[in-house]
Amino acid sequence: MKRSTKLTDRNKALVVAQKLEAAYRMKLTEAQARKVVSDIYEQLHGEQLYHATTRAFLTDWIAGKKNETSAGTHKRYQNAVDKLIAFLGDRADKDIAYVHKRDLTALRDKTASELSVSTANTDLKILRVAFRQAVVDGLRLDNPGAAVRTLEERKETNAPERRPFTQPELKKLLSVATGEWEGLILGGLYTGQRLGDLASLTARRIDYNQELLTFRSQKTGRDMVLPIAKPFLEYLKKHKPKDPDGPIFPEANSEKIEANGESRRLSSEFHQLLVKADLAKARPKSTRGARSALAPGASRRKRDRCGPDASQDGDAAKHYVRIALAVGTLRVGLKDDGRSS
Repeated sequence: MKRSTKLTDRNKALVVAQKLEAAYRMKLTEAQARKVVSDIYEQLHGEQLYHATTRAFLTDWIAGKKNETSAGTHKRYQNAVDKLIAFLGDRADKDIAYVHKRDLTALRDKTASELSVSTANTDLKILRVAFRQAVVDGLRLDNPGAAVRTLEERKETNAPERRPFTQPELKKLLSVATGEWEGLILGGLYTGQRLGDLASLTARRIDYNQELLTFRSQKTGRDMVLPIAKPFLEYLKKHKPKDPDGPIFPEANSEKIEANGESRRLSSEFHQLLVKADLAKARPKSTRGARSALAPGASRRKRDRCGPDASQDGDAAKHYVRIALAVGTLRVGLKDDGRSS
């Protein structure tokens, strides 16, 4: 068997060839062969050949992402990494170069079967990013995730469609909303922002004279300036904290802090409101509720979710409704309650 050393210097090429020939005749183990290659690399370049196990690389990679992403995003990254390490077992402690596309394919299919297609696709996309970095770092020649396709999310014929609330449903929801939830619902409706962003909202971010709201999205990091609709503005004026840096929704803010920056508890509480208003069925355990999808037109935006996918929660999902209604229509629906001018 012949192989080129890819070297133009005859003496260096001869050294490499002799070492490889000796290694072949000795029938080295994997560890011994890697040591030989590392020695050759060091002799040619004056530095050691850097390599890493899958576990070590992914551990370092996820640690680096902690300061680059939100707490919720970092946790999703961590979950995807943990699944791969658990799936590989002892092989996670071998060189990262040994992870094959068939490993990621099998993990994708396993996750789709045990959890959901959506989760499997999300995990795959995260692992693609991780292995892309491994390629950049010179630890791999290719990205195994790039060769694995995401799965198509097919709806069952009897799967329910997400839809906006009707006016009577919105009135029922607001009738059972207590404490800060009235403001959170109004804030989600009139600004279209996530529960987590609303929970972090402080008085300093509100210009009561100009009727403007400024904030930075936790998920996207984008700075935004939004006009404040009158119903929400009236709520903000009524509940203005004395401290400019104080949260508008102190209870929601505290829950978010206790949950390490995530909004799972708030999403769970919102679902309980839906159950109380007889707009959803109680479920045995809370699932991801990523967003208070109250923005006008939110029912047309796949990313604006508040509740589980039908594939995850079975019968409970069939009664989970989408929170979205045009602002003008909502105002008409609330006039009878005296909540709008």
